[in-house]
Amino acid sequence: MGRIGQAASHSSHSFRPAEHLVVGTLANQARTQHVEVDREWQEIFNSGPELYGGDNVGDEGQILRPANNFVMPANAMLVFRRI
Repeated sequence: MGRIGQAASHSSHSFRPAEHLVVGTLANQARTQHVEVDREWQEIFNSGPELYGGDNVGDEGQILRPANNFVMPANAMLVFRRI
């Protein structure tokens, strides 16, 4: 489990600008991540689809809520916007 602003594991990092949350990983397989956020965030970009060279893994348009789990595709980046 990680808090936004610190690494959730050695292979994933995140930072939070004012209105967007960017989460990336270099892990070689998809996994469910747990994250604690202060408000809701909606996914607006996922590099996991085949279009970007991914394995079509993820929850397109997912909403992160406080103390929520989300699917992190392998070798991917997700971008969320504050809602």
